Amino acid sequence: MKERLIRLSHWLWQWFLAALRGVWALLGMFYAWLSRQSRLLSTRAAMRAKERERRQRLEAIGGMVFILFKRSLVRNHDLLVECEKVRDIDLELDALLGQADRIRTERRAAAAPSADTSRLAAQTVETDAAADGVTALDPLATQPDRLTDGTGSDTSLIA
Repeated sequence: MKERLIRLSHWLWQWFLAALRGVWALLGMFYAWLSRQSRLLSTRAAMRAKERERRQRLEAIGGMVFILFKRSLVRNHDLLVECEKVRDIDLELDALLGQADRIRTERRAAAAPSADTSRLAAQTVETDAAADGVTALDPLATQPDRLTDGTGSDTSLIA
């Protein structure tokens, strides 16, 4: 009987050690997986940061080229075509802005003025546009040609 108890306890002890080794192996694999996922996340974050920096630099270069296009200093045919497309988009945006202004003024004119809105109904379209801060989308009409060098300081393109 005592011998059976000793064998049973020995078998239980071996089973317990095997279970601990299995749990330890699972924990090791889980730690390796977590470590790998962490490295992948940090690598992806670094890639996104570099892609964002690249996109910002390309946008800055594009802005510089467009400013040179406005001054008729771009000679490359491909760049000229792309700059003309951007200019056409700006013109379409101006037209859409005018259409939005007309829609706003039509709605205001169609509504009957109440006691609270009588002051607003008396305003002209020009006053509404000035009060709303609506301006042309053409950067030349609103601001001088300036570029930033990434540090926040402006760099003029006037040579």
